[in-house]
Formats: sequence, C-alpha cells, structure tokens
Amino acid sequence: MLVESVVQNRLGHRAFGQLSALSALALVAAAVADLGLTQYTTRRTATDPSFLPDHFPILLPLRGWLGLVFLLGLLGLGAALGYDQVALGWLALLTISLLLTQHAQFLRGVAQGRQWFRLDSVLSVFEKALLLALVVGLLAASRLTLGTYVGVRVGAAALAVGIFSVVMARKLGGWVRPRLRPAPVRALLRGALPLALITLLYGLNERLDMVMLERLAGPRETGLYAAAYRWTDAAMMYLWTVLPLFFARFAAAGAPPTAASTFPISPLVSHPRTLPPSNPPTLKPSHPQTLPPSDPLTLLLSVGQRVVTAPVLWVVAFVLMRGDVLLWQLTASTPAELARITLCLQLLFLNVLVNAFFAIYSTLLTSTRWEKAVSWLIAGSIGLNAALNALLLARPEWWGGAVAGAANTLLCAVVVSGGYVWLVARRTGVQVPWAHLLRLALVFGALLGAWFGLKTALNNWWLESLLTGLLWLLLLPLTGLVSKKEIRGGGSG
Repeated sequence: MLVESVVQNRLGHRAFGQLSALSALALVAAAVADLGLTQYTTRRTATDPSFLPDHFPILLPLRGWLGLVFLLGLLGLGAALGYDQVALGWLALLTISLLLTQHAQFLRGVAQGRQWFRLDSVLSVFEKALLLALVVGLLAASRLTLGTYVGVRVGAAALAVGIFSVVMARKLGGWVRPRLRPAPVRALLRGALPLALITLLYGLNERLDMVMLERLAGPRETGLYAAAYRWTDAAMMYLWTVLPLFFARFAAAGAPPTAASTFPISPLVSHPRTLPPSNPPTLKPSHPQTLPPSDPLTLLLSVGQRVVTAPVLWVVAFVLMRGDVLLWQLTASTPAELARITLCLQLLFLNVLVNAFFAIYSTLLTSTRWEKAVSWLIAGSIGLNAALNALLLARPEWWGGAVAGAANTLLCAVVVSGGYVWLVARRTGVQVPWAHLLRLALVFGALLGAWFGLKTALNNWWLESLLTGLLWLLLLPLTGLVSKKEIRGGGSG
C-alpha cells in the first residue's frame, strides 16, 4: 500500500489511474476464473471428508486451464476496449499475478475446510511478508519503478504458490497426479456455479467504479479515487481475512451431524444441526421457526458479529476525523486534489463500516446454500451502481467523478446489507444479534463524539488517536461486547 502511494506520487494521478483500471479488470478476471471452486471446495471439505481425496487431482488442472482461458479472454476484452500494446502487457502481468494469488487462496481454502486455521494463518502471513521483503529490497537498491514493482508482485505470488503447494502436499499425504475427466468436471462446475455467480457479482460490484471512472471521467479522476480506495482496500483486508474462517465454520456448523462431526468446530458450537434441503426456494415467502439461542449458527453469528465489527470501529472513526493524515505521501498533489481524495476516503470508509457490520450475514447465507438469494441482491446492487455511475461520474462538479463513485459505492452497500439482514432474519431462522449491533453502534458513536471533543481541545492527531484507542479498549468490556468468560472459553477453539 505504501509503495503504491510512492509510485502514484512519482507517476502522477493520470498514469496511475489507468494502471488502477487495468488492475480492476485483472482482479475481476482472476476472481471469475476461479468459478467458485475455492469456496465450493472449502464448504465440501468442511462437510464431507471424502470430497478432497476424490476431487483434488481434478481441481488442480481444472483451475489451471480456467486461468489460461480467462487470461486470453481478458486480453481480447482489453483490446476491444481500445488499450494499446503497452497497456495490454501490464494487463497480462497483473492478471498472472492475481491468478497465482487466487491459486494460493484455493490452497488455503483446503486448509480452512479441514479446520487447519493456524496453518492457514501462517501461509497468509508468509505471502505478505515475502512481498514486503522483496519491495524493501527494491527500495534499498533504489530500483523502485512501476515495472519492477509489478514484476515483484508476479515473482512473490509465484514463489508463494510453490511453497504453499509443497506444504499442502505434505499435509495431505503426498503429491497427487492431476487428471481431468469430463463427468467429475461437470459435477464440480455444476456444484460451484451458484458460488461462481456470487464471485462474479461481487467482483463487478467492487471494481465497477474504477473501470467506469476511467472510461467516463478520465484517468485523472480514477487516480484520485485509487488514492483513497488503496486505504479502503487495506482496511477491508481484515474482513477478507476473517470472513473466510467463518465461512468454513458456518458450513461445518450447519452440516448434517454425520459429516460435520468429523472435524472439530468450536467449544461454542459442538452440536451441528441439519440444514434445509440444498438450493431452497429462496425468493418465496416463508416464515421459518426461529432457532433457539443455543443453535450453533446463532452462536457463531453472535461471535462473528463482534469479531468482524469491533476492530474496525476505531479505524473508521480515525479516517472520518483525521483522514487527511493518511495522504502524507502524495506530496506532488495540489491542495484541491488532496481535499477531493480525503472526501472520497471518508465516504469509502463509511462503506467499510457498513461491510464490517453486515458482511458476516452474506458469509452465513453463502455458506449455508442461500447463494441464489444473495446473487439477486448483489445483481440489484450492481444495476443500481451502474445506473448512478452513468448519471454522475462524468459530471464536472465537485460531487461528480471520483466523489460520485465513492458515494455510489456507499449507497449500494447500505441497500445490499439491508437485504442480507432481512434474509437471515426471515428465511434462515437464525437469530440476528440485535443487542450486539446496538452496542457496537453505541461504541462507534461514543468514539466519534470523544474524538470530536479531543480534536477541538487538543488538535494533535497522534494524541487523539492514543486516547480514543484506550477509550475503545475500555468500551468493549463495559458494553458487554467482550467478556472474560468468552475469552477463556474461546481460547482453545
């Protein structure tokens, strides 16, 4: 993140804006090339011990061929959009890097499905530490350029995939011989199709703004948006690190007892329940009986709500009050550009706050076979976002361009999150932890109020951050969001 800020400061917002749009296209292609197989494998591995030995030799070559097909297809799309040969070269390298990263995530998904969360954590940290070490080497050698940075990303992703493959081969009992057979491939793709649709929709929903900005408002506005979105992406990494763990836990807790009992779940969730039939009629009115508070999924949702949301509250409060501090590396930007980036940053971090509160509900739904309803919600969000972008992005006023893109993203997140909560409460029978939601909102409001008072009295951002951080730590136990009993009880889980 910091290196990209340096690169953007050197290249300028216009050049980096085009690179950001290319990265957005590459990210969507890499996510879609997976076709939902990573989440499908995680869910099936968590609920069916026989799935992995039978299907792992087929999944490996299948994902490789899918990656190649989507890479070639994306280059064709880039040429159709009018990108020149240099831009297509950057697009190819960025896509290769993200395809490798996606394969590493697939291997980590196997570990998550087997409930090897410590191994998954180590692999995740290793990949990021490796990239950091290589980037520091570039800085030390004074060879940091856009080309060397993209090359390092490709190299780090390739090395990480190699090491992950060796580790997983040892854990699973040795190397497997890849094989592709039509019948199992069709069955895998059929099973993963609902998750693939969600992945496609999520990818479009997250990256649509960047691509449409570059096409409608120009690369400079895209660069301003990218400078703010970079910090947003960094904050969202916490959610995308924690939520897959709960995806595997939800899948195991909601599976039939004969499958889910194979793997340990948690001291809080020791009695899995039987799910309704696969692919339920998600859009027909239904009023299922509310599950008791002791139900495994209800307990997990209660824990997940606090684990996912609480750490993000202070971060969002910091950005809303002191977001301009994060732009210290953009020394070549004008004051007007910095003010515009700061406003985008604040709007996008409100989007982070909404996701911190409600993304756990999407994770619950997709891990317990309610993918179709989630797909409809995301598709509606994409349609709304595209319509708002078409109306507002090209406008020259202050609220057009990058700022309009950030505001549209926030509005769509609010709409789709409301749908998630409604589905969980009305269709699954799982109890929504309304008390925790209220307490988390009160903590956030208290943080904002305290920060505003400290900013007025002290006007010292680091001292304000320290005092509000201590207040945050104090408010969590005072409001009952964290208890000593849960910390002791969850330590072995």
